[in-house]
Amino acid sequence: MDAFYGSLATLLVIAGSGHYLWQVLRQNIKPHFFTYLVWSIVTGIVAAGMVAKHVGPASWRTIVLAFFLTIGTLASLRNGVSYIRRFDIIVLILALMAIPVWIATKNPDFSIFWILVVETVGGIPALRKAWNLPQEEGVFGLFMNAASNIFALLALNHASLAITTYFITWGLLLTLLASIAVVRRGNFTTSP
Repeated sequence: MDAFYGSLATLLVIAGSGHYLWQVLRQNIKPHFFTYLVWSIVTGIVAAGMVAKHVGPASWRTIVLAFFLTIGTLASLRNGVSYIRRFDIIVLILALMAIPVWIATKNPDFSIFWILVVETVGGIPALRKAWNLPQEEGVFGLFMNAASNIFALLALNHASLAITTYFITWGLLLTLLASIAVVRRGNFTTSP
């Protein structure tokens, strides 16, 4: 059953992130570059931590998401980097500092908690941007990726507090980001 839920979570990430990436490439949406750079770095670290902890099928979704976030970050450069604030630079530095913490701790649970803090703080620039420029967010992809966390939780072959908290927090953060964009647009359509 773990493989079924892991596959379902991964398919939701492929659908959501694929749609989001398509919208970025078509220049319909503009993700906040620093947020997506932070998210691609730390999601890659979390994916490595999950592999180290032998999380199993629940990690598939995170591995695929790290790939899409990295490609999306690079693709967003095509749309131009804007809406960067001093706080965004601080968040980026914190994310980069997470890499040596992850290597030094030799404790995947601790590093996942640290990264969870950085990833959540790293989302603040995107939340601010979604509030001010809601038309530049792709809510369909965000909602699909948020939903994937439910199935990733069901795919855990052994739950740890750090990994369970990671999936719950990531799901809530993406849901909040998409919801802000939907409400601020003044309608409840999910396009782009």
